[in-house]
Amino acid sequence: MTICLAARACAAAFLSAAVLAQERELLRTGWTFAPGARDARPDEAAYRAIAVPGTFEDLLGEAFDGSGWYRRTLDLRAARGARVRIEFTAAATEATVYWNGTEVGRHLGGWTPFRVELPAASTGDEGLLEVFLDEKVGHNTQGFHPIIQPHFGGLWQDVVLCVDRAPVLDRFSLLTFGDGATGALRCEATVLPGPHPSDDLEVAVVVRDGAHEVARAAARAVPGTPVTLTVPVPEVRRWSPRAPHLYRVAVEVRAGGETVDRVERRLGFRDVRADGHRLLLNGEPLSVRGMLHWGYEPPRFAPNPDPEVWRREMEDLRARGFNLVKACLWLPPRSFYETAEEVGMLVWQEYPTWHPKLTAEYRDELAREFHEFFLHDRSHACVPFRSLTCETGHSADLAVVRALYDDAKATVPQTLVVDDSSWIEWLRVFDFYDDHPYGNNSWWPGKLRQLREYIAAREAKPLLLGECIAADTWFDLAAWRARHGGGTRWFAPRCLGDQPRFEAWLEREFGAETLAQLQPSSHAYALRMRKYQIERLRLD
Repeated sequence: MTICLAARACAAAFLSAAVLAQERELLRTGWTFAPGARDARPDEAAYRAIAVPGTFEDLLGEAFDGSGWYRRTLDLRAARGARVRIEFTAAATEATVYWNGTEVGRHLGGWTPFRVELPAASTGDEGLLEVFLDEKVGHNTQGFHPIIQPHFGGLWQDVVLCVDRAPVLDRFSLLTFGDGATGALRCEATVLPGPHPSDDLEVAVVVRDGAHEVARAAARAVPGTPVTLTVPVPEVRRWSPRAPHLYRVAVEVRAGGETVDRVERRLGFRDVRADGHRLLLNGEPLSVRGMLHWGYEPPRFAPNPDPEVWRREMEDLRARGFNLVKACLWLPPRSFYETAEEVGMLVWQEYPTWHPKLTAEYRDELAREFHEFFLHDRSHACVPFRSLTCETGHSADLAVVRALYDDAKATVPQTLVVDDSSWIEWLRVFDFYDDHPYGNNSWWPGKLRQLREYIAAREAKPLLLGECIAADTWFDLAAWRARHGGGTRWFAPRCLGDQPRFEAWLEREFGAETLAQLQPSSHAYALRMRKYQIERLRLD
């Protein structure tokens, strides 16, 4: 058993060198995997070593769609007398967890975390941990990835062994939100029970600005019962894309006055609201300039790169004048939001439902998954906008959509929600108008006039264009070949087959100079088109 060194280091740096009750170990090695069905464990010879985090497809190839068994042994002899929990940061898509052949938990949904607890009798022994996973291709919340790449499944984010010797915080439901309007931190925390009854428990919050403590509060706690604290912060400094100031927050569980568990986060204070046709951030008008991000990270199948990849992307977008990224039809890991907050980038979170069945038949299943979505991203100042689905239309049951909207507003502080990021006539339950206008320059003034007239006849709300202003450019075959060679890759553009033949014909008929102009001419046209449409939109 090893204790997470990072957790120990943070504990020592923040307050004191208290011995924390939770030992956390990343379970990244020792896993094997075999494809197979739920009702029949594969033969021993079928298992092969597999990386965690990772996907089925990393081991079995891009054509694999199905189910299979993960397994590894755990030595719990050092955990005698503790409560042992396994945290799955994300597993795609339907997971059933077994300990020594006995089911100990299930979870449906490929994007959000869950945990299982091992039987008390298992501590002090060695045993076999198994996870049966079904990709469930076509599931309601698979998102857009299967349209643009192979569907992925597996333990695609970290698995953590938690050995708890006292009550600990529920890290998945913990809310730490900085309210820029009131200048107060809002914390909602639930304590998970330890191995023994605990009567003298409290949850404490400490806020620091740099090295200086600026606020603290504490409240009595009962395991399993949420505790809410409001912590005023004097002379609060607000977060914005122009000034992404972050505070350091520690949430602690104390037993008998001693700190037994601690979670540390960075957070920003901000206030976002709609004021008629205007968006206001911290009381000032907000003009949004965003870029779509599909979580498409080839050659990876799952969107789980080193956070530095996202940092480089966001810093590049900022340098080009953007202040928002729309997480389009996927749910990023927490590190995506944390990076956005550090860099100073707003995030519009669009949940992963592409042509789903938002009907009464799936209402309870959708309610559980969406509530987990809201818990996952609700603490982040960078996420003011949310869309429940994309281009779904009236096939979505209005009662189901309204229930999801109501839960978003109840669970997430200060959020603006649209039911269906699509076309303005399709909206039914929404805090802002949305549209997806793609078209050429001659069409653009008429489209803007249509949007203006539609809104003028209805309630005054801001307009955000969830998707718009796209232009095709000529593909750079030479750059592709220099990077990837001549072999086929699953992420190769579809034009690779026909473009070489067309270019050869074009060069024969019109010469090399004409061929050489295709790419720069297409780039110049795309730039002019976008410049015109952006400027007309701002003038409107």
